[in-house]
Amino acid sequence: MGIMNGKTVVITGANAGIGKEAAVALANLGANVVMACRNPERASAAKAEIEKRSGRSVEGISIDLANFDSIKNAADQIAERYGRL
Repeated sequence: MGIMNGKTVVITGANAGIGKEAAVALANLGANVVMACRNPERASAAKAEIEKRSGRSVEGISIDLANFDSIKNAADQIAERYGRL
């Protein structure tokens, strides 16, 4: 059991760099990881890599942080699916 079991985290920019490494680390600690990414193709490739490296399933959500409607939509989806973070 990891120290993050039962915890849900949303990571923006989880498809590259620090965001991707954070997703791997938190998944390894047992967290339910939700990748919040703008580009679906890059997110899909990163999701596969994160799952392979961590041995855990992660989920994705589409978000464009420069678009308030996109942020509201993503927040609504997160609230509906996960309740709390």
